[in-house]
Amino acid sequence: MIASTGRVHADSDIANLDVLRTLAVCLVFIEHAAEMLRLRLFGNLVEQITSRIVRSISKHVAKYSYGIYVSHVPMLWLSCVVLFPHSVCLGVALALLSTGLVSAGLFYVLENPAIQLGKRLTATYRKKNVAVA
Repeated sequence: MIASTGRVHADSDIANLDVLRTLAVCLVFIEHAAEMLRLRLFGNLVEQITSRIVRSISKHVAKYSYGIYVSHVPMLWLSCVVLFPHSVCLGVALALLSTGLVSAGLFYVLENPAIQLGKRLTATYRKKNVAVA
């Protein structure tokens, strides 16, 4: 950061970065510890979901989850900030629809072909290792 004095970094800026890094590491550790505690306390209380509708929706969300993760913020920005800044309902509705379409498209254009390629490559690798052994 260039300050008005022309210095590139003040000592306090570097100290602030060190504090932020330490805080980030502590937060990751606390989050991990909380998750382990949650699993230890409540892990046995989880049961299989029996509703076919919930299971079907969950299966589709899981299938397209990476595309949802990658596309939801740009779709929210495009829908709510660029296209419909004055209509929350229209913006959110378009964001949901466009996120679903984009994530499905990403799955079929990028993710699924990469998964299939990985399966072919590992099958070839396994065959070579079996033949050598």
